[in-house]
Amino acid sequence: MTDQHEKWRPPTHLPVLVTDSSVEDGETPPPEVGVIGEFPLLFQEFPTDPADPSIVTLRASAEPLHSGKPTRQQPGTGEQGWDWAVLLRGAGWTATWYTRRPVLGQVEVTGRLIGDLAYATTGRIRGRIIRVQGGRRPIPPRPRYPALPVEADARDPPLPRGHHRTAFLRRCHPNHRDGNCEVGVLDLTDVPPPPLRPSVVPGAVSHTAPTRGWSTASCPLIVRLDSHRHVTEYTLSGQIFDNPPAIRTRRVWAHAGGCWVGGWDGIYHCNLGCTAAKVSDSSIRDGAAHGEVLLAVAVPSRNTAELLLVRPDQDPVSSSASGWGDLESMNTIDDGLLLLFRQRDPSTGALGVTRLVRVDLHGIATAGHR
Repeated sequence: MTDQHEKWRPPTHLPVLVTDSSVEDGETPPPEVGVIGEFPLLFQEFPTDPADPSIVTLRASAEPLHSGKPTRQQPGTGEQGWDWAVLLRGAGWTATWYTRRPVLGQVEVTGRLIGDLAYATTGRIRGRIIRVQGGRRPIPPRPRYPALPVEADARDPPLPRGHHRTAFLRRCHPNHRDGNCEVGVLDLTDVPPPPLRPSVVPGAVSHTAPTRGWSTASCPLIVRLDSHRHVTEYTLSGQIFDNPPAIRTRRVWAHAGGCWVGGWDGIYHCNLGCTAAKVSDSSIRDGAAHGEVLLAVAVPSRNTAELLLVRPDQDPVSSSASGWGDLESMNTIDDGLLLLFRQRDPSTGALGVTRLVRVDLHGIATAGHR
């Protein structure tokens, strides 16, 4: 008798529909035979269709995203329901699935894997594209993820918006003579291992002189390069951001005695004595430095803003910035810093009053408008 685990093996060839929007956006290179393809991956549930090779049945492990909390959907058709964001983890791939039923653990699902824009998913797939093949089939709309209506052959002329481009793998039987082939997408086994991530990936750079620089990136690591090309690495007690959105990146501001680092997880100060300390837990949206003084704009909660002025080895000086609108820019002036805020209508987004705010080096703000 064959054990259950011997009756089923994870597929090594999978079909992926690559949306034209992700290609046009530059998120994904156009599918090309023989190259290694890597796509952000969504999963959409569809009923089994033997005539449609893009629909497959997969086994995966389901993990909740967004702390397992559902989102209420009101698509405008009168129907209401809840969507749970789930990460499906298979052999060689992961995909985000917005499902109408809560799931957890090992699951078997039938549907399509769709390569789309990264903002919509935390999943990815990587494999070698053996053949690019097209077909046209309707994609029904989804409340949470509005799928595009049709797909097109990658060999066709440039697609109008609202089409899918499909990358297929074609793996023929070893003894075939009549052209009968299996249709798939990516060969998950015929790929070299991905390159190792460098120990430091610069994401922001600042300097106080041409011979001294500081840099930071997704990991809470700071690197200083001195005038003798000696590198010093600092480790912050901060969060690791995996492919962070723009609001969760960190920035660095250098001064003669060290540097400030600010981002979603707070403000840190590094000095030339190879130590780093956390100064504030506030989430930082933007900042500017005047010598060793840093003025940061914090967002402690929704629809609120706060100015934080910090100096090395001193407690932050805070003042409210709520009601001034959205921060457009900030820069240094001779005796302090100047900030530009612009109000917007919350319902239409129309621009309103522009306000200039001057902050001196003691943290005192003077607001005006025009």
